[in-house]
Amino acid sequence: MDYESGVIEVADGVYAWINENCATNAGFIVGDDGVILIDTLMTPTLASKLLTVVKDVTSKPIRFVVNTHFHGDHVYGNQYFLPAPILGHENCRIELDTKWDANFSRYWTREALRPELERINKTLPDVTFKDQMSIWLG
Repeated sequence: MDYESGVIEVADGVYAWINENCATNAGFIVGDDGVILIDTLMTPTLASKLLTVVKDVTSKPIRFVVNTHFHGDHVYGNQYFLPAPILGHENCRIELDTKWDANFSRYWTREALRPELERINKTLPDVTFKDQMSIWLG
């Protein structure tokens, strides 16, 4: 399948980072006062690459991280973007907390991932919402 990987500006100040090999993608929005990061990917290495991508686009700080859902390939990088607040729907936090061990164990069966997984700490959204939330970046 042919597709473009790397960072793509999809609208003014809105970026998608399309990961190689059809792996998990992430996004970020650059506002006047900083960046909103959408998902943090799965491994420390991927989280580090994502941070580099954001820094290549802007020198503005990451002000907020948004978790779209609780799957590890979207949230295991959370700890690498602290102290930015991590935002998520209340169900995202609940499911990430209650299903962490089962999901982590599933990934642990992939021996090649273990060196990366050993470096991951459970990091839940610390700001949640029920119906909607507005975020302002100036």
